Amino acid sequence: MYRIIFIIFFWGIAAVNNAQELPSKAEVLADLIKVNQYYMNANPETETVSSGASNWLEGSYFNGHMALFDLHPTQEGLDYALQWGINNDWNIGNRPHEADNQCVGQVYMDIYYAYGAKDTYMISKVGTSVSNLVNRTAVDDWDCIDALYMAMPVLTRYGIWNNDSRYFEKLYALYHSTKVSQGLYDASFGLWHRDKRFDPPYTTSGGKKCYWSRGNGWVFGGHVRTLKYLPENDIHRQEYIDTFKKMAEALKSVQRSDGFWNVSLGDPTEFPGQETSGTAFFVYGMAWGINNGLLDKETYLPTVIKGWNGLVSTALTSNGRIGYVQGVADEPKDAQPVTINTSREYGEGNFLLAGTEVIQLAEGEMPKPNDFFVKSVKMNDASILKIDFFEPAEKCSAQDVSSYLINKDVNVEYAIISQDGLSCELTLSNIYNGGYGISFNNITSVSGKTIANASGKY
Repeated sequence: MYRIIFIIFFWGIAAVNNAQELPSKAEVLADLIKVNQYYMNANPETETVSSGASNWLEGSYFNGHMALFDLHPTQEGLDYALQWGINNDWNIGNRPHEADNQCVGQVYMDIYYAYGAKDTYMISKVGTSVSNLVNRTAVDDWDCIDALYMAMPVLTRYGIWNNDSRYFEKLYALYHSTKVSQGLYDASFGLWHRDKRFDPPYTTSGGKKCYWSRGNGWVFGGHVRTLKYLPENDIHRQEYIDTFKKMAEALKSVQRSDGFWNVSLGDPTEFPGQETSGTAFFVYGMAWGINNGLLDKETYLPTVIKGWNGLVSTALTSNGRIGYVQGVADEPKDAQPVTINTSREYGEGNFLLAGTEVIQLAEGEMPKPNDFFVKSVKMNDASILKIDFFEPAEKCSAQDVSSYLINKDVNVEYAIISQDGLSCELTLSNIYNGGYGISFNNITSVSGKTIANASGKY
């Protein structure tokens, strides 16, 4: 059998299709666990030691950490995130109106829902900050595109939490200002300029428009993490989807032959080479788009596969650290050179985000957690909540309505377990629109495990 290799040149970038395949689900998960374990070991969080702060750097890592926890939960992973929040007293930065400082709100919300003891103090300080932002008249606070990742998802999730559409309206006003009023989105190509300094007529050293890789990664990832939660009937949802799809098209066209994206997306001669933080974001976004039916699988899967395989083969070191990460920057020339030895928190975080979506496209059986956790929860209609377990639950404990606690005074009237024990349907009362957290206790598995301590879900 002959293997045909098609080579397409775009702006001097060779995109080679070697009919690559993804590793198995087990292999992808092993790499994710390896990276996350490296980070936790290198940055301990205990009652007496804290390595992190409540800023966007830590928030970017913990977004990936909590995505992995949701995919493959462990008590260690939950305890680590919870201790980080406690050590920071659930604070945000000292400039609460700035989007960077609100990034941790995504993580605090995830921890709040994952942790069984629903203490609203965990999310109260970011909630106050976001509420103040909604009540401000200004709509130009987001003067750089990084803000779309840091704050868009936070406004979305707190809008759901409060069942208040003003959050979604403010979100769009800020977004429109960044995108249109400040002119940071180039609709002709589908990518973004980092801030006004890089709007035309600014050009790179090669005379091209400046589209910074991680900056566009912030935007791409921000759209994903907003669309994931934004109500289906939001009047601006389609615009976010259309922009996301246009970005995907543009990004696909400038991928390198090794699977990475250059730090300068519009000028491959400006500091060319592998860069992980942008690449991981693009893999994350495209994989999520495929998984959620927004991107055509046949068109984008080869791009995802090539990107993921490039990350694993080149950026993932033997001890789990992620290299080829551009340091804190505003543009392609900052924090150069980018090498296997350059790494930051968002490198590991973005890798984890990418992997949690890529694994859904991989073949093979998904390894189960060692501990007994709930796999997912989903409202089937206005009053029926379906709970899926990673392994069969024991009937009596799962059908005991006292095993379930939902915040905001929601009542569990009945619990009926499926014949195979892998799911249970709860009939609820006193439930309205909004975001809710459910916690579980005293449920056992058929194999005799008790549901993990402090287990919860959104």
